[in-house]
Amino acid sequence: MLVHFFSAEGRQSWGLESELLIPERMPVLSDNDFLFEDDGGPRATRAVNAWLRTLPSSGAPSPNSWRAYAFAARDWLTHLRRHRVAVFGTRQELVAALGTYADRRLSGPLDERLECSSRELQVTALSRFYDWAESEGLAAAVPFTAATGKRMVQGRLVETRHNRARLRRPKPHVKVQYLESDFADLFRYGLAGLGPDGLAEHVWLVTRQGRLARAAFEEYMMRGWVKAHDLRGDDGHLLRIDRRRLRTTFIAQRGQRQWSLRATVDPNRSPQVEGDHYLSAGTREQKAVVEEIARDAQGDLLRRASAPLVVDEAASAVGLPEEARRLDLAEGALAELLSGEGDVFSGACADHFAGFHGPKGQPCPARPWVCLLCPLALFTPRHLPDLLRLKAFFARQFRQMPREQFAAVFALYACRLSADILPRFEKAALAAAQRDAGDEDAELPLRAEETTS
Repeated sequence: MLVHFFSAEGRQSWGLESELLIPERMPVLSDNDFLFEDDGGPRATRAVNAWLRTLPSSGAPSPNSWRAYAFAARDWLTHLRRHRVAVFGTRQELVAALGTYADRRLSGPLDERLECSSRELQVTALSRFYDWAESEGLAAAVPFTAATGKRMVQGRLVETRHNRARLRRPKPHVKVQYLESDFADLFRYGLAGLGPDGLAEHVWLVTRQGRLARAAFEEYMMRGWVKAHDLRGDDGHLLRIDRRRLRTTFIAQRGQRQWSLRATVDPNRSPQVEGDHYLSAGTREQKAVVEEIARDAQGDLLRRASAPLVVDEAASAVGLPEEARRLDLAEGALAELLSGEGDVFSGACADHFAGFHGPKGQPCPARPWVCLLCPLALFTPRHLPDLLRLKAFFARQFRQMPREQFAAVFALYACRLSADILPRFEKAALAAAQRDAGDEDAELPLRAEETTS
């Protein structure tokens, strides 16, 4: 079935006494043989074309609407012809055909499926077509079922009709509309970040006799919990928990792992408040802490700018005296690194307890890729398979993460690996290591939130 769009261009050569009463760009449906009637009488395309010409005066003045309605009618006529059902057949036949048409459009072949909005447009077009055909006496039955009802509009009771073939979609407010009043208030408080009674300081919830209430961490409850878990202090007695220090201690420990919170002298204040109201009039101790932070930041920038230490298997501490002095290593320590005693996943570490990426004196908690920028790291050919696994991991993350997020999390490490470390190895060593390196998360020590599959 074909769809043409009427154009009056060249009408002087048609030999007509007057212009046709067809709007410009009006769709015209025709069969492949370009006939509108045959021995059986007028074809269905003739009725559809007559209906399309009524659209400009019946609420659809846009040529885009005419086009959408014409294609909806074409698809419906094609479906009816496939099942040998007449366009103005019996209601039983039309209802059955509409059911198979809806199934095909919603869950049929992928190239024929429609989005919900497009499917609603087709239902609207076909409903208007059959309403017109019924009023013109062409259709004795229609495939749609309409539900009638009444509602108030500007103080007047009006009758409404709803086509049951339309898909029901929930409105944005239904999740709140049907909540009980107590739960509706609780939902609003939760969106505002408040507690169940609307107070900001109460954010822990418990259930008591089936109702939500504010959690109260009373002293007797804490003692019972400590006793039940047999928590004891250094003196051997039951542990006494000071709730006032829990938050401060947690933020202070987290500040040792993250730069943003280390930038505040008092963990109970934000960096902006600290800088705007306190650092300008800081005490001698506070100024000393700020200067220490600045020195740490400058040292971190210098360490990142230093070239990575990449050596050959035959290298020794005797041949690398400058690197030994830069890393402040004891005599023979670099030879131990070359032998593999200080190996981690992506390289060899000169000092696991230096405290560059965590508390000093404790094992380094850094992730495998952080070693790529660490001044204590040493890379040898035996580390190449793991370095290539990291390169593949960066590529997978780049394909999955937003570009801005990848730039903030992995870009610096990926650049160091690809531009400064791998090019310093022999091509033969890279080719040999590539045969051992795969492209799977299982080959790396990743946390659950860091996996790419």
